[in-house]
Amino acid sequence: METFTKLGQCIEYTYRTREAWVEERRRMAKGDKSNCAIHYVVQHILEARGESFPIRHLDDEHVTELMHELEDEHDWSARTTNKIPTYLGTVLKHCWEKRKIKELPYRRYDRRKVGERRIHWFTTDEVETMYFTALSTFHRQDVAENILVAAYTGARQTEILKLTTKDVDLARRQFHFGGRPDGHVTKAKNWREVPIPERIFDIVARRCQENPKGRLFSDFRSAKQLRDQYNRVRDYLKFEPHYVYHCLRHSFATWQNDLGTPVATIQGLLGHKEIESTMVYLKVSSKAKQEAMDRMNTYQSVTTSKAEPKPQAVQTETFDPQMWAKFLEFQAFQQSLQMAQMESLQPV
Repeated sequence: METFTKLGQCIEYTYRTREAWVEERRRMAKGDKSNCAIHYVVQHILEARGESFPIRHLDDEHVTELMHELEDEHDWSARTTNKIPTYLGTVLKHCWEKRKIKELPYRRYDRRKVGERRIHWFTTDEVETMYFTALSTFHRQDVAENILVAAYTGARQTEILKLTTKDVDLARRQFHFGGRPDGHVTKAKNWREVPIPERIFDIVARRCQENPKGRLFSDFRSAKQLRDQYNRVRDYLKFEPHYVYHCLRHSFATWQNDLGTPVATIQGLLGHKEIESTMVYLKVSSKAKQEAMDRMNTYQSVTTSKAEPKPQAVQTETFDPQMWAKFLEFQAFQQSLQMAQMESLQPV
């Protein structure tokens, strides 16, 4: 009996043999695309991983990473994102029950709560620690430099791995993700320019010089190879498994937010189509909260000082004995006048 080892084989078999999937393909063949949720999500999975992707790599952690990528790239809600593990689980379990694969590569695919987007991020110190660990402990300069580029640009893993020296403008200190000003644009047509930070400029310049006509990170043959090496560094430093590679992108957005960068600018740097997608990345740190309150205190003190009227100088009069004597004399005259009036009113 033929057994499958690739994702494309399993998906095609499910489309041919599972009733609900067969029916959806039949509707699509007739031109009815009004209710084709399976096809929509599955096509994005295949575009992200390819038909030849080995199914043995579709473990819990890899599917979590895939959920992060597609959720971010396509601005998906938690409801849509949850269809990734649902449909992958359906495909793999169906093939396993039909004895088309030898074993299931996962224990239990995790799912999101509706309205929830799990955002985890690193501090700059933690990223630098990962860099030096990859460099000194594992002797992987390629991994170390890739971690820095991901964290200091906020680029997606696929964008970094596709980045060529033609996409780097050293003179203007710019990255071109998803296309270039010369007219080369990717299928998504959402290319953007991102300045090269000082922290990674020398790394990028050296890599362009070493490989002037190839990919900037040609060290990695696949995204899985990069993820595996990243996971080694992460696990060595005892970060939790949910700190996947995509968290480097989360970190970039969080740092920019803490620095006071306008949300619209962060949206442009990340390449989001909708600003709502950018908002979920923005984790407010304790430092940012304290700085916000400090600014409020400063604002309050300034506005209060402007509103309070300045106290007027009190004018004092000097004592005049003659005026005081005249006042006493006038007072005595009034008293005597009152006494005379009272006596005249008494009956005779």
